[in-house]
Amino acid sequence: MQMCKSGSCANLIMTYNDDIYTINVGDSRAIGSKNNGQTAIDLSNDHKPSEEAEFRRIEKAGGHIYQTHSVINAQG
Repeated sequence: MQMCKSGSCANLIMTYNDDIYTINVGDSRAIGSKNNGQTAIDLSNDHKPSEEAEFRRIEKAGGHIYQTHSVINAQG
């Protein structure tokens, strides 16, 4: 049996008037720039289960985190 390592990622950026709306799923990141590219702006937050807040959000929703190369412990 072959090991399947699949996943998904997506970014959606929508502007409406002077507002910018962003949606990111999976291992994806959105950035913007201003001043003709001189300044980068984060438009999304990473969804990494190794971050305590994301770990807790997943567990609170009834999810589980499985990784094969490391152990994640939200307790520190």
